[in-house]
Amino acid sequence: MNPSTFPVVRFSPNSKPPTRGSKKSAGLDLYSIDEVTIPPWSRTLVDMGIGAGVPTRTYGRITPRSGLAIKSSINIGAGVIDADYTGAIKVLMINNSETPFQVTVGMWVAQLILEKVETLEPRDSSILETTGRDNKGFGSTGISIITPEIVQQIPAEYHDFLDIFDPDLPSIQLPPHRPQYNLALKLDPNKPLPKPARPYHMNTNERKDWEKWWDTMVNAGFISKAPPNTLVAAPFFFIWKKDGTQRPVINYRKINDITIKDGFPLPRIDEMLERMQGSKIFSKFNLKNGYHQLRIKSGDEWKVTFMTPDGPYMPHMMTFGLCNAPPYFQRWMSDVLAPVLNQNVECYLDDAGSHHDSQGKHISVNCQLLQCFRDHGIFANAKKCEFHKDHMSFLGVDVSEEGFEMEVDKVAVIQEWQPPKNMRAVREFMGFCNFY
Repeated sequence: MNPSTFPVVRFSPNSKPPTRGSKKSAGLDLYSIDEVTIPPWSRTLVDMGIGAGVPTRTYGRITPRSGLAIKSSINIGAGVIDADYTGAIKVLMINNSETPFQVTVGMWVAQLILEKVETLEPRDSSILETTGRDNKGFGSTGISIITPEIVQQIPAEYHDFLDIFDPDLPSIQLPPHRPQYNLALKLDPNKPLPKPARPYHMNTNERKDWEKWWDTMVNAGFISKAPPNTLVAAPFFFIWKKDGTQRPVINYRKINDITIKDGFPLPRIDEMLERMQGSKIFSKFNLKNGYHQLRIKSGDEWKVTFMTPDGPYMPHMMTFGLCNAPPYFQRWMSDVLAPVLNQNVECYLDDAGSHHDSQGKHISVNCQLLQCFRDHGIFANAKKCEFHKDHMSFLGVDVSEEGFEMEVDKVAVIQEWQPPKNMRAVREFMGFCNFY
């Protein structure tokens, strides 16, 4: 018996054995023997006409075809083939569109991936080994327990994507390197490096906030100790938020002054709002931890070092305040959502909005959008997302079928604005008004 093969039996003359798209493809393509029409918003079990002798300590995982998911809104229900199952392989195909989908004999509908598995037996124990992660994040992919409040907030049509709304994982896990999108800091060689900043004074409360923030960021791998003789170090301090808490700020102004600017453009907000006019149903997706979902290019971390009372630290993920963070992030999001941007989806940095005339089309595109998030390891903030609204706030503007207008609270801010007493205050007021 060849150890690099496994047996496959055909149960029908029309059946076709699994094949690989290329020698190094992880998945084996599965082909239908059924001729069936899947109605809109329905699911059907489709027969592959084959059985597989999955090796011991291995299981077969049935996964969707990305092409069908993106182009036809066809998804696949979770499927596992155990080593002791020798019956016919069938695939649960889900039509998330408003049009019928025709499955034909011989159509490539899914993939089969063989994965190793340990078949250990459980034993009773009174205590588990301390790992450092402990109860932070649940599940084989690190998914935390989705709270009932989140489940209630997410419409049932998107419950297959609840992992996208994980409230904890983005905050406890450093994102992977994405070489094409990692933030590279190109400094002007003709300008001198700014001298490292001195640490800001922290009072007792600020010191507690710093230690709490430090503990979270270090344990997640977001920051690490920088060399004590670092060439640069930006100031680090806290500012008050409206809710009475403090948030950390890193002032990268001096490093921005010598950074070669990236020219990737941000979308025009006025054009996005014009495209949204006339739509009847709206949804909004806000990303969890925004910029932190991208990494700093390896070797460039020292350039964004910041100075704390405990010495210099450097971040490993992209952070706010860097002049090239917006264009890098927008470039990434434009590529991530490329399959749906021509289907009435708008994206401005970490905010995405969808708008359509019919609920069926709207749900279909939203499912494709969430699949794009999943494919790229992106998480959404459920508390800031909205679904199936007849009007919504998007980028500080209320949009609806009638058009768009300023948010009421923004109008109130302008009406209650105190008379400016210096040039800086005048510029702040004019800048706020000019946005609208």
